[in-house]
Amino acid sequence: MSGPLNDPSGLVLLYDDLTSQLGYLMGAATEVNKEKVNFMAHHGKGLVYVCITESHAKRLALPLIGGEDSLQSAKAFAVSVDYTTSTTGISAFERAETIRAFARAGTKAEDFKRPGHIFPLISSDKGIVTERNICEAAVSLADMLTKEPVAYLCEILDEKGKIASLDRLREMAELHHLPFVTLSEVITWQLEKTNWLDSGERKVMKAANQEIDVYQMTNRLNESSFTVYLRKTRDKLKRIHVYEQCIWGDLLNENQNCSCEKHFPYYFDQLLYGTYSCLIYQRADERQPLSAEEKRVVIKQLREWIQQTDMTQKSDQKIKELT
Repeated sequence: MSGPLNDPSGLVLLYDDLTSQLGYLMGAATEVNKEKVNFMAHHGKGLVYVCITESHAKRLALPLIGGEDSLQSAKAFAVSVDYTTSTTGISAFERAETIRAFARAGTKAEDFKRPGHIFPLISSDKGIVTERNICEAAVSLADMLTKEPVAYLCEILDEKGKIASLDRLREMAELHHLPFVTLSEVITWQLEKTNWLDSGERKVMKAANQEIDVYQMTNRLNESSFTVYLRKTRDKLKRIHVYEQCIWGDLLNENQNCSCEKHFPYYFDQLLYGTYSCLIYQRADERQPLSAEEKRVVIKQLREWIQQTDMTQKSDQKIKELT
């Protein structure tokens, strides 16, 4: 990324997949005005459209062009609109008014004329981490910058009307002092920003004169489930071990059919003896595997959750002692 990412009024956003490398001018809809729309049309030269979430489109009764199946494509457009006060709808001022209306909480379906000059582009409610497309990236960025998930975009073309090269995109960003952001960076930010862990109630089990706190947890990145075993008598989080369930060894007790050196009972014993402070038991399933980056984020959040759990329990214990 080049330039500080703190101004929601405009940036260059690169769709950095392996094939397109298509660049866009993007701004948050809350910050739109006629000058910015005119800048997009003049310097971007592509179509100016507004990016909203799937649920937002349903609330405004905006049907998808191509039906619900079009949500599976990289770009899912709804029927074009103009704001109700528009005359021709094509001026930079009127297009800015139409875009801004999408960011207002009180806007209703009847506040738009159809068809019009602004095409709403619909972002899947699954978000940028799951649906890695340009609209999801723009909505995510707008939400991060303004807390309002509505953006507007324009493709960047060169002087000959062709897709602008990467060098041209960087030159434009530098010339106009705009941050240069890639879709991959947006995905990383959203991964870090979102809490992916849901924890159930704590249960306490006793074994070998030890108390173990047990939590059933869900990782919302791929909807997989796992169990967290926390050794109660621990001064600090010394070691965490992640154990993946073995169908042959753990469930069928037919160890000769698997290649595991050790199974769950061994690691649970190590937890009781204090070798580990925490044991994560990951169930075997057919969920989509996580990427290395996703695993890193989940483990980081899990460590933070365990540390927070420790602090909460110590605080509760002190309150108990005082009362």
